[in-house]
Amino acid sequence: IRAKEWEYGVELSITVAPGVRGKGLATPMILWMVEQFSYIGNPFIARIKERNYSSLRAFAGAGFGEEGRRDAVVIMRRHPDTYAKQVG
Repeated sequence: IRAKEWEYGVELSITVAPGVRGKGLATPMILWMVEQFSYIGNPFIARIKERNYSSLRAFAGAGFGEEGRRDAVVIMRRHPDTYAKQVG
């Protein structure tokens, strides 16, 4: 799991080890990262290859919505207030 703060938001990146893929770990890991960085108050961003269906599903399951596409990459975004609504 990696998080990098940019001027436009916090970009999240995740890699699940091949031996444990398909076990439903990605979405909880993403949600954990959102929780850790929600204090920043900036949107969360993910850039996912458009054919990486597992990652697209995992980020969608964590409340990310598609913002656009560029060069075969899907840009997904989640606003920080989405986290507050889920927890509150």
